[in-house]
Amino acid sequence: MIGVLNLKCRLSIILVFTSIFACQESDPEEYLIIGTQEEEFALVSKPFDELDDARRLKSSIFQAFRGGTVDSVIYNEGGLLDIRYAVQDGVAIPADEDGLILWSFAWYLAEVRRYMLERGVEMGSMFPVTIAYAPGIGTDLTDHTNAFFVCGRYQHLYGVLPDFYNDLVPLAANQGVVRHEFGHHLFHYLVADSAPSCLQYEIDGNWLGFSAAHEGFADVVATLSLENPHFIGPSYPLDERDVRLDTHVADADTYTVSLSDADPYKLGSVIAAFAWDVREALGAENTLLAFIEAARRLRGVPENRDPEVVLVAPNELVLLVVEVLAEQHTDALETACTSLSVRFPTLESPQCS
Repeated sequence: MIGVLNLKCRLSIILVFTSIFACQESDPEEYLIIGTQEEEFALVSKPFDELDDARRLKSSIFQAFRGGTVDSVIYNEGGLLDIRYAVQDGVAIPADEDGLILWSFAWYLAEVRRYMLERGVEMGSMFPVTIAYAPGIGTDLTDHTNAFFVCGRYQHLYGVLPDFYNDLVPLAANQGVVRHEFGHHLFHYLVADSAPSCLQYEIDGNWLGFSAAHEGFADVVATLSLENPHFIGPSYPLDERDVRLDTHVADADTYTVSLSDADPYKLGSVIAAFAWDVREALGAENTLLAFIEAARRLRGVPENRDPEVVLVAPNELVLLVVEVLAEQHTDALETACTSLSVRFPTLESPQCS
């Protein structure tokens, strides 16, 4: 179905646009995007109150550019976007797939921001953000992703690359993928406290596994906020990213692979699987809020330990989740302790003894 949908998306945009190009209207009421997983990724129209300039993809919470270059320090801005579109019956319809993906990405980013605000999550200086479309990134990421978050110096940057998988839902237009990338942004804000650069670049070698903790927390945000244990599947069909799997266990091999940065998703998926287990007793929303509080507390861990002690960020994060549950949700503590013993068999929590 996904492959047929993708082809139909492209054809319908081109055919509709060419038939109405001469009858544009102003001030669209809604914008065409690729819909949510509940809507089976069909083309849908949505109001977009946050959007001020559809052609430039500009609002009070984001500003987009095309091109430019990204490195670990800063984004060198490219030119302004120029998304061409027509309006029919109050619906803005982009001229091509790139415009459809960009509107979808921006809409889902605004959506997850609203989701967090409605639940009282403090986001401080996280917004406004910059969105870079097709920037130079110094390496070829198109085999793996077309959406990313960069925590570089003095910036909040999201990147969107052109669609690479012709038969799948574009990653940057997948609701869950956008929430995953937002999860990276939120984790950086909570743990780094608006620090100017990524923690994994500025913390000494005794603080291990931040990439795995990043990926795990980002998956927790996506899976729990959508209550979808395999959100990436329609865009990148990796069965091993399904957090329901019993195989997500932090054994010696998992630590070896993840902490060497060879595959941070491996240990990250164990974190997300632990969160999914806790959800059984606590519910998705409360579990997510517990992880957010744990990430906030993770900020102070290095200051409270001997600097010679090796700290493993994924371990510290899940142990802090148990600590939060013991304080705020004792009815879920037994489930969390059971999951901890299965998913992280080498860890011991004082709250579980």
